[in-house]
Amino acid sequence: MFYFDNAATSWPKPATVINEAVNCIVKHGANPNRSGHTMAHEAGQKILNTRKRLCFLFNTDDPFEYIFTHNTTYALNFAIKGVLKSGMHAIATSLEHNSVLRPLFTLKDQGVSVDIVNCDRQGMISPKQFEAAIKSNTRLVVITHCSNVLGTIQPIEELCQIAHKHSALVLIDAAQSAGCIPLDIKNTDADMVAMPAHKSLYGLQGNGVLYVKKGTPITPLIQGGTGSESKILTQPDIMPDMLEAGTQNFPGIAALGEAIRFIQSVGINKIRNHEVALAKYFRDGLSKIDSVKTYGRSDIETSSGIVTFNIDNKDPSTVESILDKKYSIAVRSGLHCAPLAHMSIGTYETGAVRFSFGYYNDEKQIEYAIRAIREIASGK
Repeated sequence: MFYFDNAATSWPKPATVINEAVNCIVKHGANPNRSGHTMAHEAGQKILNTRKRLCFLFNTDDPFEYIFTHNTTYALNFAIKGVLKSGMHAIATSLEHNSVLRPLFTLKDQGVSVDIVNCDRQGMISPKQFEAAIKSNTRLVVITHCSNVLGTIQPIEELCQIAHKHSALVLIDAAQSAGCIPLDIKNTDADMVAMPAHKSLYGLQGNGVLYVKKGTPITPLIQGGTGSESKILTQPDIMPDMLEAGTQNFPGIAALGEAIRFIQSVGINKIRNHEVALAKYFRDGLSKIDSVKTYGRSDIETSSGIVTFNIDNKDPSTVESILDKKYSIAVRSGLHCAPLAHMSIGTYETGAVRFSFGYYNDEKQIEYAIRAIREIASGK
């Protein structure tokens, strides 16, 4: 299988990540920090180590500002619904995933007003238009760091500054950037950042992370056991317990810690340069096929390892199926759970084919994919 669907889930995983998950089940399979015995302490220490590695990777100081969730969707829901109340205003962009749009539009029925700032045809958000959308009651702005449709990287530092100038909180969706695009949370000064373990962080499915800057006003959506302050019948207000009710996915969290170690050993800039180089090589190859139209940008500063395209008069889902069945190439077609992004670039009715590259892809694989697309475009 030639795997080019890393924006959905990275594959393959580093062997050390898989080994760590298995070892945790075999050697440390207790409930972290719930009991006083050695295995519970060891499990708890591994979770703390993962928090510390997140601090190092994203340049923050307090490991307890990182909350573990089931996935990015849960993290985004925790942040959005934990902050917004009736009478408040929120802003998002047309690039957002449904994991952002659906919680926001659900809250419209509860008295929260929502505005969408549209991207341009190349998938970029204008800071000027962004600021013009802010109102006196704007409480939260949600910004994707990198589009899952176009791979465009947004100027989040500038957008954060604008939002904070107007006393709004900022939530960054880093689903497509965490692990493959440098993200300095301290410098960006985001109030909250949501990310998955299973994409460019090279961890396992079923784990997400929510960074919550100290002092950010957020209400927990779920209450339950934490292993702390068990005498009180309300949720503890200490972090991370306030937002981490119930048993955690310990093997997955420990595997995430090992995955971060892998990223650090390779170097995030090396990973980014590799993926962008492959995307450029692929895009250049597609540009020589007359019937292929690509979307987004190609400059290194504002693009990632995602390339989205269509072939004239060919349904994207049909192209995906041919790539899979005839060429053993794994990609994703459709709207990619981001309908407004496709509306912005004119592909809402059809969707598009998305290739997303990872660290384990190479140029020979790209050459094979270009040949396959050339044959499909020519009707062979």
